[in-house]
Amino acid sequence: MSKNIQIENLPLNTTVAEVEKMCGVYGKVAKVTVETTIRTSIATVEMGDDTSGGLVIKGLDNAKMGANILNVNEARPREE
Repeated sequence: MSKNIQIENLPLNTTVAEVEKMCGVYGKVAKVTVETTIRTSIATVEMGDDTSGGLVIKGLDNAKMGANILNVNEARPREE
């Protein structure tokens, strides 16, 4: 079963390819989307399984990317 991860506080110029490479170290990346806000970018990453998703959270939460400290969590479903 896949696991969805949300990575917040990415630098504004972060690309899908950069996020895919960063998360690919921990397992198979199924899908990446990057949304840019006024101040930062937010990525939603679908990992191939729960184990690799957990590894991404442990490995990248509070990691530094450029001048930014990343906030990495399991993605919550959008409220409608």
